[in-house]
Amino acid sequence: MEQTAGALRIGELSQRTGVAVPTLRAWESRYRLLRPSRTAGGQRLYSADDEARVREVQRLTSEGVAVGAAARWVAKGERAIPSAGTALGGRAEAWAGNQLAAGGTGPSSVATMPQTARLSAESGEAEFLALIHDTTRAIIHAATPADVVAVLVGFVRRSGGSMVDAQIDDAVLPVDLSFGEGSPMLPRAEPMSVARMALEHALPTLVEDARRLIDLLRRSEPGRTP
Repeated sequence: MEQTAGALRIGELSQRTGVAVPTLRAWESRYRLLRPSRTAGGQRLYSADDEARVREVQRLTSEGVAVGAAARWVAKGERAIPSAGTALGGRAEAWAGNQLAAGGTGPSSVATMPQTARLSAESGEAEFLALIHDTTRAIIHAATPADVVAVLVGFVRRSGGSMVDAQIDDAVLPVDLSFGEGSPMLPRAEPMSVARMALEHALPTLVEDARRLIDLLRRSEPGRTP
């Protein structure tokens, strides 16, 4: 049987998209991202829709979305998947209140974080970037290591996550946000959730900034060894 007009063999799809053949096969088997037709001889042929889905996964992953999450969303037919920041807007009801520190109280440098950091149901990527910006500012202006810790805890809670004191399951991110300022504090967000996507997207950079500032603050404390 001749190849259907416009249909692609998997090698051709790989060349057009730049995605390796083994990866395409994995996306097909794991996520049903590709839905090929078959010739009488059983050869798979991929359509323009298959190529479009692959390119959408590439777009999402370039914006920081995990490959598995992107492939699952696109496979469900949700072509206009929002970026990480835009997706956060719909989770506003799960976010913490105005206070950043746990329990609604905290150092004054944390409590004065601008109200623009609070997301609304209509908010999008700009609001998420504003939250990251305000968190970074709060870290920079923190007066003590404890202030820095409170800022990071606040960011986790505003991102829809929670804090635990031990690695109890796969939902816990293996990073201790206490920096030795007390009991361990690890962020937790369910895999594949919007909160998890937000934390994986922004937390590494924020933690690195926090680590540098805490080192400087500790060096400036009389009689304290960093």
